[in-house]
Amino acid sequence: MAKLGDRITLQRGKNRGTKPRYMYDIYDKYFDDDMEKMLELGIEKGRSLRHWKERYPNTQIYGLDLNKKCFFEDDRIKCFIGNMADPVFLQSVVDETGLLDVIIDDGAHQSEFNVPAFHALWPYVKSGGFYVVEDLHIIAEVDRKVGRRTGRQFTPINQILQFHSLKAGRMSADREVDYVHWWESLCIIGKK
Repeated sequence: MAKLGDRITLQRGKNRGTKPRYMYDIYDKYFDDDMEKMLELGIEKGRSLRHWKERYPNTQIYGLDLNKKCFFEDDRIKCFIGNMADPVFLQSVVDETGLLDVIIDDGAHQSEFNVPAFHALWPYVKSGGFYVVEDLHIIAEVDRKVGRRTGRQFTPINQILQFHSLKAGRMSADREVDYVHWWESLCIIGKK
């Protein structure tokens, strides 16, 4: 039997999104049709937002990007334009969205943006929800090119979790993070 993502691609063949097929297979293991709201950082042409809309017909989809040319909206997609490293901007986003089931960071692909975005948005992931960071291989490469000596795909996630742990107190952070699952170039952080 075909998975939901396969049915969408086969039946409609248009809003497959821009992610590699294996990522959608991984998401099938975590996401379900009961999600109410999801936010993706990094819109580009909006294909993945349209894909999420088709794949999860009961979910309100939000997108965020720095580029004004990425802005669009329709009946279940709302976009915000601003800097994902700006905590004031991100607060205005979550003031409108409320708690989210899923946040996917497919945005700037740089630790200097990923880490502040996580810290601003993690409190707005619902219990039982997920915070996803995609394209870890790109983050490591960009960090290397700009002189940050990380060299490892998991360094941004370590920075995220270390900072969160120090800021919230180790015991508090341990109570919030249910698990951290690593996949090829992808990390899913589950919230208790």
